[in-house]
Amino acid sequence: MAFVDEMRELRQGDPLSPFLIILVADVMGRIFEIAKLNNMIEGFKVGREGVHITHLQYADDSLLFVKNTKESATKAMQLVRVFCMISGLKLNMDKCSLLGINVPDEEVLQVAEGIECQVGAWPMKYLRMPIGGSPMDTDF
Repeated sequence: MAFVDEMRELRQGDPLSPFLIILVADVMGRIFEIAKLNNMIEGFKVGREGVHITHLQYADDSLLFVKNTKESATKAMQLVRVFCMISGLKLNMDKCSLLGINVPDEEVLQVAEGIECQVGAWPMKYLRMPIGGSPMDTDF
């Protein structure tokens, strides 16, 4: 006798949906934290103490921060693919874009082509809020 019926998908409005989304998103965050601790990726340095941020997440939306090299972007995409394999989720590349901070447009384009991602533009919107200024400004 089973206490819980097997369920293959969540329906919109299901009371468990937000909890499960957060639980699954936490796995991706942990993958990036472990990669940072093992020096596989380096995040974006912020603040006086030089904290490296590799990602920001809110529910099923994520921002990833890596060095401006093709290798770093490729490693980040490999980590995302590992997460997709583990979770069974798919990445919608039509909703993904690459933006550079203090990086020439040509370099951003090269890296974007290498990971098959579109190039975004500043200012951008994240969770419907505008983010950005002049991406070539040191105080960005």
